[in-house]
Amino acid sequence: NAQTGVLNQPLAGHTDEVYGIAFAPASKNPPGLLLLASAGLDGRIIIWDVAGGFALREIRWPTPVHDVAFSPDGSFMATGAQDNLVVLWDIAHDDVEQWAPLYRLPGHTGWVRKVEFSPDG
Repeated sequence: NAQTGVLNQPLAGHTDEVYGIAFAPASKNPPGLLLLASAGLDGRIIIWDVAGGFALREIRWPTPVHDVAFSPDGSFMATGAQDNLVVLWDIAHDDVEQWAPLYRLPGHTGWVRKVEFSPDG
């Protein structure tokens, strides 16, 4: 709780350090849910229902994942990892089980530690 500083609901699922988190834009949240994605050194990207405190989907990646971001319109998610790739995910579906990699963007000579969308997408 940001107002009181009291921990309301821990989100336990990663087995190593979490390096990136991102809240989905309001337009992406199904009724009654508040979606958050987390990226960890365990190679997992976890999509959470923050309100309920449970994982909706766990995506296993072959290398540690450093960051995650959502596009402002809620159509895409981006991840950056130790495989030197930025991955753009198609998340246009309301069902998180249908979210899938759309593009793998190579060209980096080292780990991708940060991903971000511009405010206008």
